[in-house]
Amino acid sequence: MSRKVINILFIIGSCLYIPGIALIIWGYAALFHNIAQSTTIVSVNPDPLNGFVAFIGFFWGGMLMIGIGSVSLLIARIGALMELGKAQDWVWFILMIIFGWIVLLLYLTVGPKSEPLPKSAGYPYPYPTPGYPPQAPGMPPVQPWYGYPPQAPGMPPVQPFSADQPSVEQQNAPEKPND
Repeated sequence: MSRKVINILFIIGSCLYIPGIALIIWGYAALFHNIAQSTTIVSVNPDPLNGFVAFIGFFWGGMLMIGIGSVSLLIARIGALMELGKAQDWVWFILMIIFGWIVLLLYLTVGPKSEPLPKSAGYPYPYPTPGYPPQAPGMPPVQPWYGYPPQAPGMPPVQPFSADQPSVEQQNAPEKPND
């Protein structure tokens, strides 16, 4: 996940999470205001459930916003952890695991902009460069060896070893008489 996508998810998550908390607080304020008003002046607020209905609306609206914002922030945090792991930046990785949202904000604003480490390329055969070992003039190029001994011209090919076949020592050993 790119840093730009992590930044967008962080902004979306924060823009939903923080107002969600504000809505829940506003719902509680409406509820307590209604309770305080209904106990003192009955004629101003004839419906005591009016504040409770406002509270329920604000509370569940805030919970929905917090839920969507939390999922967005979680995805952004996992993406940042993946980038930090690929770059092998373990200090930021551990801080992000422990402190979460605050370190994610710091990482996106002032954090390292390192790229993932390149994977090491394997060496082609023969090691380390083509043409190794040096060839004598007029000789055929060296062929890769795949684990079998080179064959003399005119000899049958060597069969791979199998655990079911007897070893050379067992084949050449004299037979023991049965007692």
